[in-house]
Amino acid sequence: MKKNLLALLTCFAIISPLVAQTLPPNIYADTAHAPFLWGVGSFDPTADHVILWTKVDPGPSSAPINLTWEVFADAGLTQPVANGTAVADQPTDWTARMDVALPNAGTRYWYRWTNPNGDRSVVGRTKTAAAGQVRQVRIAVMSCSSIYSGYFNAYRRIGERSDIDLVVHMGDYIYDFVDPDEQVRVPVPAPVDPQALNEWRDRHAYYLLDPDLRLARQMHPWAAVWDNHDIDGDTPQHEADAKQAFQEYVPIRLQNPSRPDLIYRRLAYGDLLDLLLVDVTSLRNRDTLPSGEWSMVGDTQWTWLSQEVTGSTARWRAMAQERMFSRFSTAGLGTLISFGDGPVADSSAWDGFDGERMRLLNLFDQSGIDNNIILSGDIHTSFVCDVPSDYNTYDAQTGAGSKAVEFLPTSITRGNFDEQGVTGFLATLVQGAITLANPHHVHSELTSHGYGILDVRRDTVTAEFWYSPILQVAATESFATGYRCLSGENHWQRNETNNPTVALVDPAATSALSFSMRTYPNPARDWCILSVASAETETVQIELADAVTGKIVQTQSLKLQANVPMTASWSLANLPAGSYVFYIAGPSGRQFTHLQHVR
Repeated sequence: MKKNLLALLTCFAIISPLVAQTLPPNIYADTAHAPFLWGVGSFDPTADHVILWTKVDPGPSSAPINLTWEVFADAGLTQPVANGTAVADQPTDWTARMDVALPNAGTRYWYRWTNPNGDRSVVGRTKTAAAGQVRQVRIAVMSCSSIYSGYFNAYRRIGERSDIDLVVHMGDYIYDFVDPDEQVRVPVPAPVDPQALNEWRDRHAYYLLDPDLRLARQMHPWAAVWDNHDIDGDTPQHEADAKQAFQEYVPIRLQNPSRPDLIYRRLAYGDLLDLLLVDVTSLRNRDTLPSGEWSMVGDTQWTWLSQEVTGSTARWRAMAQERMFSRFSTAGLGTLISFGDGPVADSSAWDGFDGERMRLLNLFDQSGIDNNIILSGDIHTSFVCDVPSDYNTYDAQTGAGSKAVEFLPTSITRGNFDEQGVTGFLATLVQGAITLANPHHVHSELTSHGYGILDVRRDTVTAEFWYSPILQVAATESFATGYRCLSGENHWQRNETNNPTVALVDPAATSALSFSMRTYPNPARDWCILSVASAETETVQIELADAVTGKIVQTQSLKLQANVPMTASWSLANLPAGSYVFYIAGPSGRQFTHLQHVR
């Protein structure tokens, strides 16, 4: 009891700006694991290393604290594989990090921190990058997470998932201001825009009072780049302070430790994927192209990027960066939307740097490099786009002429069209008008919030959209749609079932089990993801049977939690093409539920 009371008191004592504030709902420290009130995290995994992180409450002392870290091969913490010490001290705002060597690639590990008094942090889970011949990588991708604009339900859903290898955040991880039109969860009095180093640190610490963000950082390794709201400052010193605080709380594997301003880097997943993390926020407008146009990435980063692209031997390359890459014309839309009315929607995005965009697309084309994916953030809405270099020869009906594909999931919480009052029929009208002006926009959605999953396999990349409510705490999410790009084709597929299949329930069934089931993709070739939501908490048996013969070909056990969608991956690679039926079998009986087509 004393420990918990002390933790609660110190939580407010160490976050000085919050002493006089009233905190909004779902904002609290992890007092159960005091003094590790802000949780744990892991970052920038390689095949044999991962950066472990924590922050500790120092109490009344200002002396450095020697923390012990331990890594285990099992969730029960009975199989130790590595341990050591790291220092938390005042110069790093009592954060600690350690780049830990681990024995096996593509492997899950569990870890914890301990202070000299024997107090322990929550147990974290991480995963090293796969090496060698890699069959599949699943990456959660996101951006624009304003803690004031809504609840971080999407982060909790990410933390609950077990099918993610890496979380990639493409900027605006924190926000420097409170949008007056999006005041869903704001402390009283409202925070001011940070400028000094201690104010940026306080903003990061405040974010980690959100338990859903803490869970997402606890359960998966992360890799992140910053955007303008993460590092905005009105002087070079203020920007440097913001960057320092960002890297104290969101560790980055720097290529050159003496240049913390250069955060571009590569994370490799064997022969399958090279993930290139690119900074187009703080390096643009510094250097010029031979044409005299401003560079989006800067000379130093371009040299690195071009070498990484042309030297990559992986099947796929994904470039994660902060701004929309595809052209976005708003010509003729001035009466429908509140931004732009011409060929360039946002001059600070790649639209304003067409010379740089063409330089990269020409590099793909001239080098004969296929299978390039652009992962983007910032715009708060959902897009999958083909990326042609010549719009005169690009065929919007088939995708022919595209040189790459872009996947831009929506914001975690930051407002989009419905927060601006564009809802219902008007939102549908705007969406149609945008597509008409931009036929390379294969899919768009303007009002939902959540994250994306990039599923990378040897012959296919799939972009999945997962949406969550933001106006209240919620235990549900919805799978919206998904698009596939086949190896060597450089465009998103048409003529597929891109919407989730409606569950088919046998009207003659007498089961009392109440549930919903959906799969993606459907039809599928070698895999599908099954999502089940139930009104009950129980363990059920899922059976996949041939629709013609009734023969059961696969089974899985799935533990359902009431009103929480649970997902499971199913391998279909060895099944003949045809129709199959998913059944769910619980204590209350067996019920026909869902058709799955395999081709």
